[in-house]
Amino acid sequence: SQPPQRQQLQIQAAQLLFDEQQHALAEELLEGPDWAYADANTQAKRAILRARIHSYFSEYNLALSRLNNKEVQRTLETAPMELQVEASRLRASLYAATGQAIAAARERVYIDPLLDGPVAVLNREALWSSLSKASRTALSSAKNEASGDWAGWLELALLTRENQADLDAQLKALDQWAQRWSTHPAARELPGGLSILRSMAANRPQQVALLLPVSGRLADYGKAIRDGFMASMLHTRSSGGKVPVLRQYDT
Repeated sequence: SQPPQRQQLQIQAAQLLFDEQQHALAEELLEGPDWAYADANTQAKRAILRARIHSYFSEYNLALSRLNNKEVQRTLETAPMELQVEASRLRASLYAATGQAIAAARERVYIDPLLDGPVAVLNREALWSSLSKASRTALSSAKNEASGDWAGWLELALLTRENQADLDAQLKALDQWAQRWSTHPAARELPGGLSILRSMAANRPQQVALLLPVSGRLADYGKAIRDGFMASMLHTRSSGGKVPVLRQYDT
């Protein structure tokens, strides 16, 4: 076949090889100088497939460099929306794989309005997973420059880092967030178990039994756990939070 049909067929063949776990052969088909004759859509598909192959071989940074190449970026800007979404989802997973949690979450926020159904649910779960792995400092820094839904996601993630030992304070902060961000995508279905905070607060235990070995050969381990538990409880109490009656038993 002649260009550009030749390159279109090469993409199809490479995709078939990739699906059959023939990654090295697929990569061979995507090399060569004749790709300069490919149309824009084919170029976009090639960049995505090459990045997937690199990802398969755990070459995450190389895969990112393929997708973030300026020429590829320009090509993707004019590509069909489904290709742009596919590239963004792949880029987000690569950011996550390389420990760039904020970049991964931001990429998923960008494509969130373009998704629906189960794909949208999975995207938001992955988005929240990335935010949960980001440090408080990184979240705060990103929030200073954020706007729109992205700012709402960052504020929600920061909220979960505050008052972790005080369920009532966290619930109050969550209610305030929901009022400020009533139209936010996360307000319709709170991520990460936040939706059960109210139930947790209503059904919290009044007494807790702490059963640990604080004598004998395991005493050092038991005391370390006990001290950590007590420190958290005292911190909660000093902050005005409710704490249960604690009974300790030496096992």
